[in-house]
Amino acid sequence: MTETIVPTRISVIMPCYNAAAFVEEAVRCVLTQTYPDVELVVVDDGSTDGSADILRQLAARYSPRLTLLFQDRKGPYPARNLGAGIRMRRSRGVSRCGRLLDAGLPGKAGRRPG
Repeated sequence: MTETIVPTRISVIMPCYNAAAFVEEAVRCVLTQTYPDVELVVVDDGSTDGSADILRQLAARYSPRLTLLFQDRKGPYPARNLGAGIRMRRSRGVSRCGRLLDAGLPGKAGRRPG
């Protein structure tokens, strides 16, 4: 009997503050990874430039793989901690968004470091 291998979910945490010009591209970069079970948690850190509205439209398009959280302006580290704290309960792998975007490669989430 052959067992079906179910990949481990990777949760990517992305803080967002006034990134309206770039947030859609960043979301697409994460959600078009070739790894089959990637979810994205975006924490809007009190944006005032329309980022939150763009994120709400993207969440409707990419639900349930895109989760939005909102907080008053606290900075990127508290935003990451908020997203990671919630997702660590549901997935085994959590990555900062920058690690995926740095390489700009659609298959980066499925590779092991090394």
